[in-house]
Amino acid sequence: VVGPRTVSLTDSITGGAGQACTATLLLHPACSIECADAHTGIVQCGPVGLRIESEAPMRVEAASYHPDKGVNLETSRVVIDLGAADGHLTRRIDIRALDSSL
Repeated sequence: VVGPRTVSLTDSITGGAGQACTATLLLHPACSIECADAHTGIVQCGPVGLRIESEAPMRVEAASYHPDKGVNLETSRVVIDLGAADGHLTRRIDIRALDSSL
């Protein structure tokens, strides 16, 4: 679902036998992120700010960004622990522009 300042994603997994499922969001190297709590992260990239909210817990990990062959830039990625695939799993992720952005 897309709104004027919001994108809502619903990740659904059907099937599985209890495997751990994750969703990841790779950030551009110019962006930074701070976790407000286990379900909320604030991304800042220049004058643009985003709030990521998830029903499932999230964490931030170091990652690599490869904009071109042979180019490796350090960045961060958001990892959202969706839970175990045990038949049908659905989780929602909302991304909203901060009031001072855009």
